[in-house]
Amino acid sequence: MRDFLDFLMPPDGYVEVRAIRRQHDGGPSQVRQWFDTDRQDAVDRAIAQSDLGWDAYYGVLPRTDRHGDAEHVVGEATVLWADLDAKAIGSKQLALVSLVRSPLPPSVVVDSGHGYHAYWKLDAPVPWAKAQIAMVGLARMLKGDHVYDQPRILRIPGTMNWKDALAPVPVRTVVFNTTNILRFADFHEATERGMKDLSPKSHVGRENWLTRPKQDDLPDWLEELIRNGAPQGQRSEQCFKVMCQLAKRGWSDADIRNVFDTGGIGEKMREMRTGDRWFEYSLNKARQQA
Repeated sequence: MRDFLDFLMPPDGYVEVRAIRRQHDGGPSQVRQWFDTDRQDAVDRAIAQSDLGWDAYYGVLPRTDRHGDAEHVVGEATVLWADLDAKAIGSKQLALVSLVRSPLPPSVVVDSGHGYHAYWKLDAPVPWAKAQIAMVGLARMLKGDHVYDQPRILRIPGTMNWKDALAPVPVRTVVFNTTNILRFADFHEATERGMKDLSPKSHVGRENWLTRPKQDDLPDWLEELIRNGAPQGQRSEQCFKVMCQLAKRGWSDADIRNVFDTGGIGEKMREMRTGDRWFEYSLNKARQQA
C-alpha cells in the first residue's frame, strides 16, 4: 500500500483517506475522513478502518489543504486513471484483458473486488483540464465509468471491499510496473476521443465546474449546493432538486452530467455501483417534472 501511494502520488500535499460504511437496511451511509501529510499515517488509517468493516478509499490527487472538494485539490495530474465495472463489460476476465491488451497498458491495475482500477503514471505533471479530457476518452474507449472528476476517491489496495458484508473480497494490485511511465503525448487518441465526446457547451475537460467562473444564471444557494453537496440523509432529495433546477434553465444532459461528475452534489452517484443508471433515471424524472 505504501509503495502504491509513493509511486502514484507526488511527495507533497495531503493524502485524503475516506472510510465509508454502508447501511444494508437502507439507512444513510457513515463517512469518516482524514488528511495526512505522512504516507505511512494514511496507510495505517486505511488498514485500521478496513479491519473494522469500513470501505477505505484515498484521494487519487493530493489535497492542498484538509478538505476533499475540488477547490482543495492540486491543479496538475501526474497520473491518469479509469474504473472498469466487470458487469458493464461482461466479466472480470474480459475487463482485465481489455486493459492489459490495450495500446497503452496501465502502469498499475487494482482489482477492486468487482472490477478494476487502472492507472497510467505520467513522466511529467499535466494541467488538470488536459488530463480530464484524456480520461473522458479513456473511459469511452475502455467502456469505463464516469470517474474523471478532480476530487476522485478510489479504493486503496491492501484493504477489503465490504459491499457484501457477508462475503468481503480483497482489494489488491494485479499489475504494478514502476518502469511503465508514459508521456502525455502518448494519449493523443484518447484526448481526441474525449474532445469529440464533449458537447459544445460541456465544461468537462475545458473548465472544471468547481474552478470555472460563476454562472450568472445560477443563484448563490444553487452554486453552493452543487459545489459542496448535501449532508447524509438529504442527498437523494437535493440531487433531484439540482437536476430540476438545471433542467428548467435549459442545461443539456451532458452539462448536468458534468456537474454530477465534478461537483460535491455528485458524491452519492459516484459512490454507487449503479450510479450511471441512477443518474439517467433521476434526470428523466427531473425533466418530466421541470
